[in-house]
Amino acid sequence: MHEPLQSELEGLALTMLFQAKSITPFRLADRANVDWFVARDVLEGLVRKGHAAALKSGRYARTQQPDTPTDSKG
Repeated sequence: MHEPLQSELEGLALTMLFQAKSITPFRLADRANVDWFVARDVLEGLVRKGHAAALKSGRYARTQQPDTPTDSKG
């Protein structure tokens, strides 16, 4: 995959992950108008980079980043 396209897809996936608790490769593929395999590879790349987590259900969720505000009690 070409670097500009991959960066664009990663950006879209991250945006989608910040808007929802989790997403599927099917949803990313539909939104980006790409093949399911491409969407899955992009999401797996985000997992390797630590920006997303793969769930047992086949969905992908955002990870808690240090710069992301958290609810702290106490």
